Amino acid sequence: RLALAGATVEEGLLDRLLSDLGDSPGRVALVEPLLSVLWNRSPGRITYAEYRSVGGVQRFLQEHAENVFMQIAPSDQALARRTLTELVQIGEGFSDTRRRVHLDSLRQLGEPARVDELISRLASQRLVIVSGDFVELSHEILIRDWPRLREWLTANREDILTQRRLLQ
Repeated sequence: RLALAGATVEEGLLDRLLSDLGDSPGRVALVEPLLSVLWNRSPGRITYAEYRSVGGVQRFLQEHAENVFMQIAPSDQALARRTLTELVQIGEGFSDTRRRVHLDSLRQLGEPARVDELISRLASQRLVIVSGDFVELSHEILIRDWPRLREWLTANREDILTQRRLLQ
């Protein structure tokens, strides 16, 4: 898209972005919202200075995820919490990771039409990836670096583990 818009990107910046995101398969999905913000700040030329001004990948994604969550209707925020925590594999003796979940399982968390709408919104904002009938977080950076999601996982860690053990 940026090439079509006539943008230039400072030499090495795209490599830096991808390096900062690591090797996760969902990394490219997260580049789009970041590049869009950088483009809006400095149309025509995307620079390291602009990248640093948004705090790099980590701070940008924290703020992006928080903004997306805050735009969800208060009546649907509890559903968003349940959905997002469901997409995390709780680590026992290792780090939490992304978890692919069948859409039908997520639809059991609330009214199916509301779940579908929420997933669609999260996907359009690049927080989740929908692949066929499966949904997963777009990147583990969200698990590590989004304070709200970390708080939910910490507060409900034992309940989540117990529930998943019972469902196995």
